[in-house]
Formats: sequence, C-alpha cells, structure tokens
Amino acid sequence: MMSSEKSLPLANLKTIHLEDLRRGSVGEKEKLFAAAQDDGIFYLDFTEDLGEHRISDLIQNIYSLSQSLFDLDLDEKMQYDVDQISKLKLNGYKPISRNIGGIKGQRDGFESYAIPRNGILGFNPFIHPPLLDNHIHLLQNFLLTCIGISQNIFEALSTQLNLPTSHSMEKFHRPDAPAPDILRLLKYAASSKGDQEFRVPQTPHTDLGSLTMLFADSPGLQIKPDGCDDWLYIEPKENHAVINLGDAMSP
Repeated sequence: MMSSEKSLPLANLKTIHLEDLRRGSVGEKEKLFAAAQDDGIFYLDFTEDLGEHRISDLIQNIYSLSQSLFDLDLDEKMQYDVDQISKLKLNGYKPISRNIGGIKGQRDGFESYAIPRNGILGFNPFIHPPLLDNHIHLLQNFLLTCIGISQNIFEALSTQLNLPTSHSMEKFHRPDAPAPDILRLLKYAASSKGDQEFRVPQTPHTDLGSLTMLFADSPGLQIKPDGCDDWLYIEPKENHAVINLGDAMSP
C-alpha cells in the first residue's frame, strides 16, 4: 500500500475482473468498454485466477529472475547493450542514466532489460545471457499467459464494437504469429532522503502499440488524465495488473 507523510493524489481507476471476462460476462465487457473509452487505463483484478499457471506465482518468479538478471556484473550486462544488439531496442540491457530524465538537465534513474516475445517463443533467435536459458519455460509460460489475457481484452472490445470476425482485434494479435512485443524488466535505483541523483522520473510519454500490461508492487507510476492539471499516482494493488491502451488503440 502507498503511504506518505503527505497524502498523495491518487488516480481513481475502474477495476475489471479477469475471471468474469473469461466467463463472457456481458456486464464485465460493458465495464471494460467504458474504462477503455473514458480513461484508457484500468486495473485488472486476477485474484480469482483459475488458469493453468497462476498469474501471482508467475509474477513472483519473474521478480526473482529480474533480481538475478540485474545482479549480474555490469561488464556482463553491457555485453547485451540494447543500443548495440537491437536496432529497434527490442532486446537487451539499458544501464542507468543513459537517457534524458523527466527533470530538465538530469538523466534517467533506472536500469532496464528488454526480452523479445519473438525470441522467447522461438520465432527468431536472440542474443541473451545464459541466465535466461535456465528460465526459458518460466518466460514462455508468463508470456503466453499475458497473451491470453490480452486476447480476453481484445475479444471483449471487439464484441462491444460489433467488429466482424475478419476484422476483430484478436485476429490482428494472434499468439501464433511474430510480433514486436517485449517483456521489459525495470530496476529503479534506491536513494537516500534528499538525494535527487537517481530519483529522476521518466519523461512524460504515451505507450506505443496496442496494450501495456504492468505488474508492480511499489508506487511510482503516474498519469495525467484529460482535463486534469495534476499528475496522479496509480496505487499498486496486490493481485492486480494495470492495463494501459496504447497509441495504436487511439481513434
């Protein structure tokens, strides 16, 4: 839960229940459509997840893998420099402070590692640390689970929009076809009170593509809704993902 000596302005996001979507609930599809139209971002509650691979277990294992990956020596991580091995930055490591941050004159405050969907699912070979080979089944199960959730969302939106089967959203996001999707792992640097060096936020941006699925257990994400002068924090919730519709979904 988010806590602070001073109350932080929180975004009031709608919550969609994954299992109701999977069961084809008309009411939940209508709620999803309203959230997509009104905000473009919402919570997805997977507390009642009944899938083959429980999402909560997969997430904890991904967190553990992420920690092991970022704990590698910097020299080893730099062998997979994203700017050197991936023209589109879909694969590889970005060190802290490489890019411009959200405060003028300061750099970003996080490391990141992008793992390509096409590599995980075997569509294309990709350069990667040996550590990932030891966790390839975890990565595959996690990615396929996320793809399945995305399909649930796309199917519901297609139904609400009365799209013909030939032009449904899920048809254009098939799990059996290559796509420029990535699993991006982030590690923000800790800093002492009053130390601003590594507390620089990302630059304000919208997300590319169709859909971003964010799993986080610590606060930091902010949005600025239309007509709002303030940036609002999105509070992380246990067994909830934050789903953001990207630029490709904008009319």
